Amino acid sequence: MAEAEAEAVPSRDDFNVAIICALELEAVAVRRLFDKTWKLGKAPGDHNTYTTGLISDTLTSLVWMSDYGKSKAASAAVHLRSSFRNIEYALVVGICGGVPTTTEGMEVVLGDVVISTVLQKYDEGKQYPEEYKATGIAKPHKKMRAFLRRLRGESQIELKKCCGRKLQRFFTSEPKYAYPGPIEDMLYRPDHIHKHYGEAHCCQCSETSSACDESREKDCAELRCGKDASMLVPRINLHNPEEPFVHFGIVGSGDTVMKSGKHRDAIAKRDKIVAFEMEGAGVCEEFDSIVVIKGVCDYADSHKNKKWQNRAAAVAAACTAAFLKELREEEWGSSPPTTRQSSYSSISTSSSATTPGYQMQSDMAFRPPLWQRTSYSPMTSLQRLQNLSECHKPRPISEYLSAAQATPVTPGESTKEDDADSHTPVHTTPVSTNDIPPLAVPAPEITPPVASVDETNSTQASPCIIQKSADEAFQTLSEAAGHKDFFNIAAALIRDPSVNVNAKTDKGKSMIHLVLGTVKVFTNKSKMTGIAHLIELLADHGADLSVTDEVGQCPLHYCVKTLNIEAMKVLLDRSADPNIADQRKRTPAYVLGFEKNAEPAMAEMLSKAGARLNGLKFSPLPGRPTESQRRVRAILQACH
Repeated sequence: MAEAEAEAVPSRDDFNVAIICALELEAVAVRRLFDKTWKLGKAPGDHNTYTTGLISDTLTSLVWMSDYGKSKAASAAVHLRSSFRNIEYALVVGICGGVPTTTEGMEVVLGDVVISTVLQKYDEGKQYPEEYKATGIAKPHKKMRAFLRRLRGESQIELKKCCGRKLQRFFTSEPKYAYPGPIEDMLYRPDHIHKHYGEAHCCQCSETSSACDESREKDCAELRCGKDASMLVPRINLHNPEEPFVHFGIVGSGDTVMKSGKHRDAIAKRDKIVAFEMEGAGVCEEFDSIVVIKGVCDYADSHKNKKWQNRAAAVAAACTAAFLKELREEEWGSSPPTTRQSSYSSISTSSSATTPGYQMQSDMAFRPPLWQRTSYSPMTSLQRLQNLSECHKPRPISEYLSAAQATPVTPGESTKEDDADSHTPVHTTPVSTNDIPPLAVPAPEITPPVASVDETNSTQASPCIIQKSADEAFQTLSEAAGHKDFFNIAAALIRDPSVNVNAKTDKGKSMIHLVLGTVKVFTNKSKMTGIAHLIELLADHGADLSVTDEVGQCPLHYCVKTLNIEAMKVLLDRSADPNIADQRKRTPAYVLGFEKNAEPAMAEMLSKAGARLNGLKFSPLPGRPTESQRRVRAILQACH
């Protein structure tokens, strides 16, 4: 009997490894490692660009950042979390400046690889009269720390060899990734500054110890930096370029490009740093298991140049592939692929078989998604919804889309037979918002789907069924992301009587939390308004407007975090409680006081609704506050 082949396509929730690259040349090098890719889209409001696929048989999402730096990395990490909710390991991969000699006496040369065991935010700390003490330390969680210790002590040689094999496989065909040669590996003394020397005349460079602006744009050959051989530090261990040496240690991360040999050595000695980079400090704010894997392209001094950047990016990418291979084997062992199900190879189906079988063609990701650990065939979560029992499943997206495109109804109008009984406000005292401008964008035109179960019975569902319904509804919302009719589909899902709008997912979020999301939307008026109309619809269908998530944050907290003034207006109009405090005793008003782009209008809304600060005091704003920030603080500080 002929066998039909179908390709297994994962969903974004199946990915648990992310690689974050700040520079294009870094991402281009990592992109060459993918054995297979899929285009899986991203969540609404996510500004990142992704390449998703398999590296070393591991489901991996590559993040192409818009620019380098700590703040850009932090923003990219937040957006990454919105699209790929199950990321466990964040790898910051690229190029860095190396410390020539580590505190352990190891020599670091250009083209080596550095893997972080700890991130030291060297520009965050305390300045004492006698010394500066850096306090910003970020360690990966204990599982990753244990793995790094094993890798460093037992598998470093194998890691080095595997890195060499990956380098040969993926990068030998491109001349730009070739080893520049030891003659280009020049280390200058820390006090030797990159400026005009010899016959190159420059008054500033000749008469002072500083360099002119023109010299900073030229390379060492033009300036004749190496004319005096006594200013060069000899390199002893120029390693085999085919197998780059891998160093483990503390990596310094900050928002400053290190271009000073004296400062490099002073900070490295103080904090025992082996390399300097800029993005790890931002990513670690969002992920608790971050590892920096970077190739050394310069010595973090004033003689920086770009000759080694492509080579360093290539060795970092190759080492990352080897790292993922070791990590996968740590999780699943080194048993042959045929002893367990393959991840994303061909799937054979037979009309006579009740359960599809797998052709074992490649190894699997080290943490398989749910559908790999069960007996049914790989499919998207939307397809899985269609296989759930009719008594508690949300309908597939096609039905919601059909409903969304049908005859429109008036926004805010409920389709439940007993709407008056189904909506019970949390508070009975209304909040006046007459001076707040109305929503500017028309509401989405939607039509509810025909109910498939009796409404009375759907509200009596068991906790297990309600929980599953909430999780599956979350999947439907996620997979509808980016669809042109997203808001209509979400509205039809809310109107589905089989969905309990107050049920919570396994992560403690209810439907209203999922609709509000965590991505800032203050620059997108239409998105703010669309979300606000969904909140109205949820309220009409009995959603608890003061429900809290796993950390005690209510929908108003989410409005503040996403800066959604339109959704906030709807919640306050519906008498949502503005004084709910989270587990850290922070009310929405207090959280708003720390938002960089907060609008005074949001502070005025909360103040008029009777918001309080729960006895907390604002700490000073960092940097130079804007006029808007000062106005927001002034309004909120009056909330006693």
